[in-house]
Amino acid sequence: MPHRRASRANLNDSAEERAAAKKLIGATDLSYDRIRELLDEKLAGYFPSEEGAGPTARLSEVYPSYAIAEYAGRQYKLEYRVQAGEVTTGKPEEVADRAPTSQLASARQELMAEVTKYAAENNCSVAVALTEITKTRPELWEAYSRRVMRIV
Repeated sequence: MPHRRASRANLNDSAEERAAAKKLIGATDLSYDRIRELLDEKLAGYFPSEEGAGPTARLSEVYPSYAIAEYAGRQYKLEYRVQAGEVTTGKPEEVADRAPTSQLASARQELMAEVTKYAAENNCSVAVALTEITKTRPELWEAYSRRVMRIV
């Protein structure tokens, strides 16, 4: 397994979340990790470091059509598109009403814990489990969605 630098990894992602994200992104010739790497490179162009002073913006969340990046204590939405093996982006837009990443991660962990449990108990994929949990435990999905919508 290739070594990944912590700055490129979303340490809150679980294997189940990455699998669900791959399903959401759909068929592409780029892996989820490769999309993150390409988005990191794009961010470096928008938020260059000053004289090699350290890291530029950091991806905190990646969704099927946009990502949330953090830079200098602020959050930015970066819309992107995967097409023909390439990632194209729009210009990052600062998010006016910032949702603390810790709250978003907490809601995501609670939701994904239930999804993982359902998948194990029912011997089904994480994608199927996510669909079922959103039906049977709508409050978990709503809590997570509210926090995501504060960012969007």
